[in-house]
Amino acid sequence: MKVRLNREKIEYLVVFIAVLGMGSLYFQVLHMPLMAVMEVVAAGILLLGDFNISKRNFVGYFTITLFFLLTSIVNLKNGFYVNDLIIWCVNAFFIIVMQSHMTFESFKQKFVRIMVLEAIVSLICFFWADMLGNSLPLMFISRNAANGYYMTPYFTLGWYNIPVFHRNAGMYNEPGAHQIFLNFALLFLLSDNDYLGLTKKKYTLSLLILIIAVLTTQSTTGYMCLLIVFTAVIMKKTEGKKNTKLKIAVIIAIAILAFIESLTGVVETKLSGISTGQGSGLTRFNDTYYGYFIALSKPLLGHGVFMANQKEILNAYGIINISNGMASFAIRAGIVFVAIFLIMIYNGMKKKLPYGIFFNLCAFLLFLLCINSEGVFMNLLFLSMLGEWKMGGVWLYNRIRKIIDRVFAIFNYKEKWVIA
Repeated sequence: MKVRLNREKIEYLVVFIAVLGMGSLYFQVLHMPLMAVMEVVAAGILLLGDFNISKRNFVGYFTITLFFLLTSIVNLKNGFYVNDLIIWCVNAFFIIVMQSHMTFESFKQKFVRIMVLEAIVSLICFFWADMLGNSLPLMFISRNAANGYYMTPYFTLGWYNIPVFHRNAGMYNEPGAHQIFLNFALLFLLSDNDYLGLTKKKYTLSLLILIIAVLTTQSTTGYMCLLIVFTAVIMKKTEGKKNTKLKIAVIIAIAILAFIESLTGVVETKLSGISTGQGSGLTRFNDTYYGYFIALSKPLLGHGVFMANQKEILNAYGIINISNGMASFAIRAGIVFVAIFLIMIYNGMKKKLPYGIFFNLCAFLLFLLCINSEGVFMNLLFLSMLGEWKMGGVWLYNRIRKIIDRVFAIFNYKEKWVIA
């Protein structure tokens, strides 16, 4: 029996829960059991409306899960953290069901609008609590084993040792994580040919809000990501024009800068040193260097995706909390899987964001910079680039457009075709 539901509202609810599961400090970090229940309930609601699961996606994630289990079974001496297995299975189940019931265009539209709302809330809280020093509703101090937080369920003011960041962390654990989702929302919004269904006024206002929010994170990595987003959009708009060498040179230059910054944090160190008198460049370099050094010791199966003693392995090399997300996952799953995963992500981006090779290279560079600066390697946002989403009208339109363009190219038809 099928249950009638308001499709649009249900999809907004599902994407909202997905956004919370992408790194919300209160829900995804500190209350993971609650987050898991929310994801299962959201997936269940979708299945109530239409019990449909993509077989292809199910097989794909099932295969990945089997590999993850294999890495941990082979490395049982490193322990087996069952909670990590449960969390992965819930995330995989959630993303499979969401992709089976939504188009990527619908997901993008709702993701961007929810992130604009999050940006507005974060800017209000940043001005009220950080700049003016006022208290926020539901404000409390959360103490856990790793750190303490001055926070609310919707905004993070600071850590126990840094009560006020003086930077906009939004609902995430730090500003560097916040900028990732703001910048990807900008990428989706700026690259869409139809303004994601927004009016021109709302589109412009949304852009301004997202850009201002990124700037208030005062994250140097965030500023570099913002530069990459703008570059990607320029590449999209100039696709097909004869300036290939210049495009390649720009992408290589940005890639070098991004790599150096993700490796050393030299720019961020100089900027943060102005206000704190301290720098994190050496720590970031050590995390990256020794992180990949450890990963290379077991490149095929890693040390176990669900390993329980990663902290002990890292501490042996002087790493307390590894800051490089890709190196951290390479330690667990092995370099080989990471390489395969990167190829899958790039191919997924090409299919879901079909705006030309140079745009895709910039988008992939944005992804690389994010996963090398924060622990977001298997984040729900990036998992959305894997697998197949439900087909929709926009997908069909793009396929037809490509076919017609190829036909015109065969006959050297130089004029652009337009759908009024």
